[in-house]
Amino acid sequence: MFIRQKLFQGTLPLKGFITLALLLVAVMARLKIVARLVVLAPILLLSIGLSVSSLVYAEANPPSSPNALTATTGKPRWELGFGIGGQALPDYRGSNQTHIKALPLPLILYTGRYIKINRDGARGELFENSRIQFNLSADAALSGDGEDNTARAGMPELDSAFEAGPSLNIRLSGPSFNDGWALRFPARVVVTLGGEGVRQRGYVFNPRLVWRKPVIFGGWNLGVSLGALWGSDKYHSYYYAVAPEYATQARPVYEARAGYSGSYSKISLRRRWSSGWLLGVYLRYDNLSGATFEHSPLVRTEHYGAIGFGLGKTLWAL
Repeated sequence: MFIRQKLFQGTLPLKGFITLALLLVAVMARLKIVARLVVLAPILLLSIGLSVSSLVYAEANPPSSPNALTATTGKPRWELGFGIGGQALPDYRGSNQTHIKALPLPLILYTGRYIKINRDGARGELFENSRIQFNLSADAALSGDGEDNTARAGMPELDSAFEAGPSLNIRLSGPSFNDGWALRFPARVVVTLGGEGVRQRGYVFNPRLVWRKPVIFGGWNLGVSLGALWGSDKYHSYYYAVAPEYATQARPVYEARAGYSGSYSKISLRRRWSSGWLLGVYLRYDNLSGATFEHSPLVRTEHYGAIGFGLGKTLWAL
């Protein structure tokens, strides 16, 4: 799966909001929770375009405890500010060319009954008890610098991608999903926005084992993830297939299949200060050994490393 940069460039067109909202409604209709989704989806999608990378977020509960405020007042909690996020990573998983991007963006934190925007990005919580959580989440991924990528020379550039779908989460230990071990099973539909308009690009599945510790030293919280990736044939084809019209002597025709997409590990540190400043950093390593597309001529390396940071400042609490 193309690594999530979770940085948003520009304003998502109205057509994109409508298309993604309809996709989410279609997916969740099968789960018979459309009524709740009709309220959740537009807000959830809007948050993608307005929020800085989730890596900037500290715990959803700052010292002022918006969750407690929400519980006692019955009103949702908004926090608004500004931020900047940046990453250094390959153009796509399997590329041996790296690009660096940094963008200043609005910072939004929100804690409501069903909608939350925090360290996990934007999500709608549909069901939760002490051990099981079921939510709807979304992600954004900017395309790499495709025009300069030698492996894809002469091929269409990769558009920015958006993912949305349900996730079943199981708490294994600790007092909450933000403290201790948990299993997460997100399944998402992928949509790209760019020169070709709005296109559905298949599906991805990303089961992972997560460990979190809200406070390890000096107010920092730690997160560790170990996961595996699977993708549909349509999704893999978008990134790794080579159609006959784009084949060369060094880049033969290749047809991608559905299946295993590799594994990854990620470690992140986040902190929030009482002054409203937030800082987050992460390191990620992917291994594509055994992936169904590992023999694609577009895969130049089976090892993938990325580093990123996010810095934000909340200015208003509503």
